[in-house]
Amino acid sequence: PNPENPGGRGSVEATTYISSVGDHVLKDTVIYCAAEKYGLEELKRLALKKQGLQSGIEVSTILRSARYAYDNTPDSDSRLRAHYLALIIRCRKTFKRSGTMQTEMESGGKLFFDLFVALCNHVDDIVDIGNARSPKTI
Repeated sequence: PNPENPGGRGSVEATTYISSVGDHVLKDTVIYCAAEKYGLEELKRLALKKQGLQSGIEVSTILRSARYAYDNTPDSDSRLRAHYLALIIRCRKTFKRSGTMQTEMESGGKLFFDLFVALCNHVDDIVDIGNARSPKTI
């Protein structure tokens, strides 16, 4: 039992301590990555489905978990990576105000290039929708 989480019976921590990271990472991300390592597709599917069920997770934990996902999945397995990119884009106002996000971006990595591409695609989609609604002039 964790004295900092007095929750009721059946209370489950959303994170687990990973010694190689030196901090807490979302459990569903760790499970997904382990399932990837051992080729357990059904467990990957379930872990991915559960990724979006937590709320109130700190920005630093989300970014740490995203880095863990990038470090522990092949480039060809984009499902978990896409989940984190979509989450950051959806909650961009929160991430934009985060000093943790700034620090992480300054340290760089593939995650942040992928985030840049995803944001560009998101903006392009919004522009395309706006153009489709406006009358055409020649």
